[in-house]
Amino acid sequence: MTAQTSEEFIYKGRTYQGIYSEPLRQYLYTKGAQDDFVGICSANWRGYSGTWLIENNRLYLKDFSGGIRYKLDPTDKSAFAKSEIRFVGLSYLFPYQKMGFADWYTGEITLVPEIVGTTDDYFNNEVIYRKITRLTFENGILINERIEHNPLSFRQRVPEYILEFYCIFFKHNGEDEINDDMFLNGQETSTVKKSKIKTKLSDIPWLILILLVRVIVFPFALVHLLMVCIAHPLDTVYFKSLKFLSNKFHI
Repeated sequence: MTAQTSEEFIYKGRTYQGIYSEPLRQYLYTKGAQDDFVGICSANWRGYSGTWLIENNRLYLKDFSGGIRYKLDPTDKSAFAKSEIRFVGLSYLFPYQKMGFADWYTGEITLVPEIVGTTDDYFNNEVIYRKITRLTFENGILINERIEHNPLSFRQRVPEYILEFYCIFFKHNGEDEINDDMFLNGQETSTVKKSKIKTKLSDIPWLILILLVRVIVFPFALVHLLMVCIAHPLDTVYFKSLKFLSNKFHI
């Protein structure tokens, strides 16, 4: 499944992205309009996106855009009635209002500076954020703010290109496991040896390229990794001190 676009929140003059935070969902259910909007792309199946403003401890829907399915012939009640998608703005939900006060919303909103996704991280469950802001609302009024600081492990700090570099040069590629399966399935060992020789010959251009990359990239990667080794223990001490002070003085 494609990663879904998040709602945008403006809080204390900064713009944040919300993780699983969709205050409008409650409103649409109370109005029976949860099925009005249709997904127009795989990155937004809910069919709409909103920009929210938290000002004077109140939650407002500041901007809105969504797509609704509009029947070309309102009298046609059949399932195959011709229709088209029309885009609507904030006035569709809150006519004659510049912003909509979210007095219907009670719950928690989780804010992060920016959502970073990869092809293997469709639901943000692998992303570690250094700082998370959790806001609790009751009938659209902010009643609690909680900030969480997450230290990064050494593995999470190592740049991705260094990890790929490690996998190419040092990590086992699993050939023995494949060969074991072939042997257990009764295939001749000579067939296995021939396939190994053929593979090695075809890998010669690739190995030459890797050698060139190693000469160029390795010194830079070594310096980068050294910087990570220095920063990691310092950062660990910082977060432990921050946690101690928070528990001691309830800040």
